[in-house]
Amino acid sequence: MTKILLIEDDSSLGATLRDRLQKEGYEVVWTRTVKASKEAVDKSEFDLYLFDVGLPDGDGFELAQALPKKPFIFLTAQGDAESRLKGYDLGAEEYIPKPFHLREVLLRIRHVLDNHMPVPGLEIGEIKVNFDSFEFYRDGAKEPIAVKDLLLLKLLVTKSPNAVTRDEALGCIRGDDKFPSNRTVDNAILRLRSALGDAGPRIESVRGVGYRWRKD
Repeated sequence: MTKILLIEDDSSLGATLRDRLQKEGYEVVWTRTVKASKEAVDKSEFDLYLFDVGLPDGDGFELAQALPKKPFIFLTAQGDAESRLKGYDLGAEEYIPKPFHLREVLLRIRHVLDNHMPVPGLEIGEIKVNFDSFEFYRDGAKEPIAVKDLLLLKLLVTKSPNAVTRDEALGCIRGDDKFPSNRTVDNAILRLRSALGDAGPRIESVRGVGYRWRKD
């Protein structure tokens, strides 16, 4: 079960968020202070943090830097541009100013968690791909495939059955290319199809959109 650390000192809002998140199937630990939050992470591991910024014994910005690295979202009344930029600079996945629509928060939480779901390795016939180490094997022998190409393959597999747009693909593989273009994406797809051999056709072209990984 996905476990969320909710850090909110407002009793009414904290209870509402906790109850709604639990109804959505999440396990929730609710803390109201910096001290209690640090104690919570000492006792358990979490998949996501929801931070308020203004806390009785400190602020969420400093706490975000102190806790073990996990995806996190700020839910705060400090909605000015400077605060938002600071939040994103610290690595926040989302910065949601109060007051907010609860449904929007739930959708953004789901989106963040989906983006951080571990992607299992790929195994098709004699082909094996390790997406943790970005290694490509054929019949047990490691082959030199560019990491940026395997990043694109991972993106395709992760988003399947949805298509990956050319812009998404370009953002994934641009690397050191000084003049990235649609041709950069097409060339990466050609290399992947060639490396995958008989499984290459699983990377389908989607007219006017980009490419899609066909699972079967």
